[in-house]
Amino acid sequence: MNVKNTLSLLLTLLFITACVPANQSGAGLPPTSTPAPPPTANPTASPLQRYYVPTYYSNFYIDIVEGSQFENKLIIYSPLPTEQWASIVEAFNDHYPWIVVETSQLSDEQVIQIYQGHRNSGQPTADLIVSSDMLGWFNMIDEGEILTYASPEAAFLPEWSRPAVGIYTLSSDPMVLIFNKINFPEKLIGLQDLSDRIDAAPGYLRQRVILLNPASDPLAFSANWFFSESANLDEWLLLSEIGSSAPLLYDRENTTVEEIGRGTAYAAYFVPTNDIYPRLTTYPFIDIAFLPEGQPILARHIAITQGASHPNAAKLMLDFILSQEGQMVMSFNGLTPYRSDIRQVTNYHLDNVAESIGGPRNLIFVSLDRDMLDPVARADFLARWEAALQGQ
Repeated sequence: MNVKNTLSLLLTLLFITACVPANQSGAGLPPTSTPAPPPTANPTASPLQRYYVPTYYSNFYIDIVEGSQFENKLIIYSPLPTEQWASIVEAFNDHYPWIVVETSQLSDEQVIQIYQGHRNSGQPTADLIVSSDMLGWFNMIDEGEILTYASPEAAFLPEWSRPAVGIYTLSSDPMVLIFNKINFPEKLIGLQDLSDRIDAAPGYLRQRVILLNPASDPLAFSANWFFSESANLDEWLLLSEIGSSAPLLYDRENTTVEEIGRGTAYAAYFVPTNDIYPRLTTYPFIDIAFLPEGQPILARHIAITQGASHPNAAKLMLDFILSQEGQMVMSFNGLTPYRSDIRQVTNYHLDNVAESIGGPRNLIFVSLDRDMLDPVARADFLARWEAALQGQ
């Protein structure tokens, strides 16, 4: 997506928000980035205008832009596949064409482990990291490996998306119930509904439900941990009821979405929508349900590292991702944006998810919780999860 197309969407957004009365949710939005005349046409124009950055950025931001011109490169470690980065990088390069962006797709845990390994051995490493490995982020914080950077976009982001100094949130992806429409002609509407269907037809669903295993899958652990604390039902009773179907235990590395799409398995839950949306064309019989019992939201955190060799380029990319334009570009790739000022111009948005399940009170943010660091608490939680699954 080029700047021209993206800016046309932003102009649409500007028109929409301009029509919102001052006492409604659109009030106080930041000015939207729009094309400006060349600086030479106006002696008082900011030199930033040639790069189409938002007009509320400080004039000192030009120092970051010019500093990046001596770096020419940006290295990113993340779990996102190359094709999801492609349009983000393309739009970013419309602003800053001299920066060559290199992305490495790693698991959430590998992102931080490999960064730390390179850092300890003195090797060049990532400038910008994206991960949902909550334990890994605490290691980065405690070791002082997060660059303290105050993004000019921070004022327009919700508090939950900024869990620690220098750490932001790239996207807010729901971890949903996924099912095959052929196997469930009557749409599933939540986990209690799934439990009721198992109770009504235990033979039909025996070994046809997939659970992501919290003992081996860190994201599944985090989802279950936060769900057990905040859901408006008893997770342990629910798990016991679902366990009566002898569910299959998988990791995210298994082909959960593909198996649901082919109908070899019928349903699974706590699957991130980012794993699902890009495959809907390939598997047209897949459907999803948000969880009215409490919808886990996977916060994909992003930060600039202390080991960054290209810190200015990393700041530009971070700010672009957090901006209105960046959030819109990500929404075209199956990621769920959360900035409230772009809800009207995106297919997927966190506010739409909240509305569909009774409001924001039913959102459960999967983010940073230091209690998860306690090995005894983790072991006790897993033991309780496994016992509930066995009906104990």
